[in-house]
Amino acid sequence: MNNKRKGFPPGMQQKLKINIDPDTLPPVVCAKCGWSVFIQANIIKRIDALHSPTGKPQPFIIPVLFCTRCETMFTSDNMIRIDEYQKLKKANTQ
Repeated sequence: MNNKRKGFPPGMQQKLKINIDPDTLPPVVCAKCGWSVFIQANIIKRIDALHSPTGKPQPFIIPVLFCTRCETMFTSDNMIRIDEYQKLKKANTQ
C-alpha cells in the first residue's frame, strides 16, 4: 500500500487550514495598564555572514507590539485577558 500523498512534492507538507472567527476570541489587554490598543514595531538584529543563508550579513527582523498608553512591550508573559484584568483590578481596590 502506497501512503504517499499525490500532488505534493517530496518533503512538502500540506498546510492546515483553520477558520477562526475573531469575534469568538477573548480580547487581551496590557497587564500593566489595562489598555487594549497596541502598535507594531520591529527589533532588528544582524545576522553575520557566517550564519547567513546568503553568505552576506543581513538583518533579522523581530516584530513586537507596544501598548499605546504605557509603552510596555507586549509579550506572552504580560498578555492578559480583559476579564482577568478586571478581576485583578477589582481585587486590588478592595
